[in-house]
Amino acid sequence: MISLDELESESSLFGRELASSSDTLVVSAPFKIKNSAYVGSVYIFERSSEEFWSVKQRLMPQNVQERFGEALALNEEELFGSVTSDD
Repeated sequence: MISLDELESESSLFGRELASSSDTLVVSAPFKIKNSAYVGSVYIFERSSEEFWSVKQRLMPQNVQERFGEALALNEEELFGSVTSDD
């Protein structure tokens, strides 16, 4: 399980984009740094009760020159996340 302290630094812009559907919340951090590059990441939270949410998955792009999570959309079955490249 990932704790909130481990999620992101302020510079990652954690929370820049949000999308939700039922008991799922998706949060982007488009300036997450990996290997000295901004790659971005998206976190998927699920509600376990009325008061608690937990991180179920973190998504990151394979290409380290992309900023994943600049925009998000979520429906009951699909998650869409944009990728912005510096190229």
